[in-house]
Amino acid sequence: MSSISNLSHNVYYRASDLPRSVVDTLRFNARKANVILPTLEKTLARELAGQLQVEQVWITCSYNADVKFVLAITQGYMGPYPAFIFTTIPFPQLTDQYIRPFISLLVRALVQVVPKRRIFSIFAVKPVTLIFVEEWTRITGIRADPEPYYAAKISYCTQASLDTRSASNDPALGYYLRPAVQADIPAITESCFLFADEAVSVLIPCNFLSLIDPLSSLHSG
Repeated sequence: MSSISNLSHNVYYRASDLPRSVVDTLRFNARKANVILPTLEKTLARELAGQLQVEQVWITCSYNADVKFVLAITQGYMGPYPAFIFTTIPFPQLTDQYIRPFISLLVRALVQVVPKRRIFSIFAVKPVTLIFVEEWTRITGIRADPEPYYAAKISYCTQASLDTRSASNDPALGYYLRPAVQADIPAITESCFLFADEAVSVLIPCNFLSLIDPLSSLHSG
């Protein structure tokens, strides 16, 4: 169990206010931070260009000055993002006993700086998601949406593990795997539109908390 006396948190209202150590931690863990890091990089670039970025809160939680959690409240082109939570703690160590003090501290800090209704969903790995909603409900009295709304998985492969077989049963239809380029934007846009068009649109009441867990099929508390 983490010693509460050794835990600390900090709140920042600009990406450019984040200490270099926090930014370096996210960049060093780029794969694990691939939801929160791109937003940080884009926001940093805009702030350095003199563009004021509204509605953002970054909360860090450290143990003996070592960053363990980063929570981000930000806004994108289409509106507010969920609360994104990143952790440096290896997945096997994300036990209730160890991480609950961290998450409890994050929740207590969060309710002090943003309206409760702003936290409409959480995007974090499964253990963090489940404990966050328990602490959120305990501290705020706001319960979780009992029905899953959105389930996603984040995975990766290497050149060694990649299966290069055809993506179709038709052997004539193959593919060439490569990073996207500027010319791919129209096709990517169409794919994103079709994905969004198939999604079920629901209104989540302000007194409910919807959870998004990107590393498992579970999305509820």
